[in-house]
Amino acid sequence: GAPGAEDAALELAGRQAACLTGDACGPASLAGLEAGAGAGTPAASPAAGAGGDEAAGGPLVAATVDVPPDAFVGLFRVDYAPGAGEESGANPGPILNVVAAGTLSVALDGPALLTRAETADEAEEVGAGDEVVLGPGDGRVVPGGTAHTYRNAGEGAVVLLSAVLLPFDAAPPAPVEGVELRGLAFGPPPAPGENDVALERVSLAPGAEVAPPALFAVAAGTPEQTAEGGLRNTGDAPAEVLILTYDLAEEHAPPGAEGMPAATPEA
Repeated sequence: GAPGAEDAALELAGRQAACLTGDACGPASLAGLEAGAGAGTPAASPAAGAGGDEAAGGPLVAATVDVPPDAFVGLFRVDYAPGAGEESGANPGPILNVVAAGTLSVALDGPALLTRAETADEAEEVGAGDEVVLGPGDGRVVPGGTAHTYRNAGEGAVVLLSAVLLPFDAAPPAPVEGVELRGLAFGPPPAPGENDVALERVSLAPGAEVAPPALFAVAAGTPEQTAEGGLRNTGDAPAEVLILTYDLAEEHAPPGAEGMPAATPEA
């Protein structure tokens, strides 16, 4: 593996544990999304699986991407104040974004895929020189090697959810005034090469449970991890969870795993 990859993996595991046990990570806000965005049905969601009315979900953004070797997986929340923007160089790995609140303008210096809230499972190609405006529920998949610029040209704040699959030695983004980056969750290493990645919104009814997800962040409610590593809603109200599904690196995948958790109804 890459020099220092093992130490980096241990550090990420510690940060994930801190996210789950305290307030070390920012909240996964879905406030700007329509009630139906990503709500879907169990059949439409790899993460929700076949859980009847217990667990329902659907993709916010999904794509087959090319993952570099020795990569880590992280889910972040990025807040843009009105008028704030940032330039991103050509990252060495893919990034999947979905706007959770506000309106974000994006200029591209290379190819990318765009999805809209009403048709999250249908992607359109955009190319170098294109500028697109993303609203709540709209997503974007940027392959490694494509530089891009973000700007909040509106009067309200923008919340962007960003899943990254980058080499452990990738340089962190430089601080930008008016832009706040907060970690939500970190998962086990992904399989290199072509990888099916999906960021999903899953709603858990009281008592509902999903099998162990590789990476998740809680948006609302009080789900707890089971002894087997799954998620169970122990509260009296529905819980909202963001789940990132992807194919794990071989040494981290359980026997028979295909990178997609399945739901189990209440016992």
